[in-house]
Amino acid sequence: MNYSIGIVTYHARFESYFKPLVERLVKIFPDKQIICIANGHPDRELQTNYLRKFTAFLKQFENVTLSTYENNQSLAKCWNELIIASKEEGCLILNDDTQVTELFREEFEKNIISNDFSFSAINGSWSHFFISKDIIRKIGWFDENFTGIGQEDSDYMFRMAILNMETIDTPCLGIKNYVAPAENPSWKEVSEVTDNKYSSSNKEYMKKKYYTTDFNPDMQSFEYTLNWRGGKTGFTPRETGLEVKVYGQEFLGPKDARLNRPLNYKPKISFKITIQRIHYTILSLIKRLYYRITSLYKK
Repeated sequence: MNYSIGIVTYHARFESYFKPLVERLVKIFPDKQIICIANGHPDRELQTNYLRKFTAFLKQFENVTLSTYENNQSLAKCWNELIIASKEEGCLILNDDTQVTELFREEFEKNIISNDFSFSAINGSWSHFFISKDIIRKIGWFDENFTGIGQEDSDYMFRMAILNMETIDTPCLGIKNYVAPAENPSWKEVSEVTDNKYSSSNKEYMKKKYYTTDFNPDMQSFEYTLNWRGGKTGFTPRETGLEVKVYGQEFLGPKDARLNRPLNYKPKISFKITIQRIHYTILSLIKRLYYRITSLYKK
């Protein structure tokens, strides 16, 4: 399956995270369409200056498509826009505070693309995930009634579970998410910030949309179960009266659409990738050992 790469970002991540990420992506994925969305912000002067820098930076790259907003847009809407803008059947969506290496491309294409997955989270996280337009055709679009950030992923996994579709999670070496705090976020005008990065409005909407084991611990049984990251969450949909926005089939395009330019990328098996594999394998082992030791200590 062919795929594009999509990123949603905002002013506070531009210099420290977004620019280094894009500079790496255009080198590692020179044959792929890279879609970048700059979210809005209520501070007009700040946003104007940011969008000027954002646009000037990205226009130097031939394979980058960009979109900008003056005002805040929900993350769910931005994810939908990435999928609509993709000229390919699949879209690899990355957080703007992510680091990637050549090894990641090798791992991603071997473990996800070669297996013809229609959807997969990566390394147990929606900070980086792959989604195909075929999944959108079956499940629908991300729910834009989530006005800020947070819970969009849980909602989508619940909707997949209702249709008995597995939420696949695939390990891939060579990628790291820094989990940067939400500094002066664009969506603070619509919601309070919780856990230093999420919107309280999204959590409240999720409570209105579902009964769950987390929100309703006194409930004895639930209609559905989500299996995710070794745990189980029971849930039952509520009647919210708010419909998920539907974009027409024309926004999904024909299956296996291709970019209108030649693709001449040839993957290289290099010493650099070998070193990266050793590095990330050791880090992974250390991380697993740390969690095992801390879990024993807690007992």
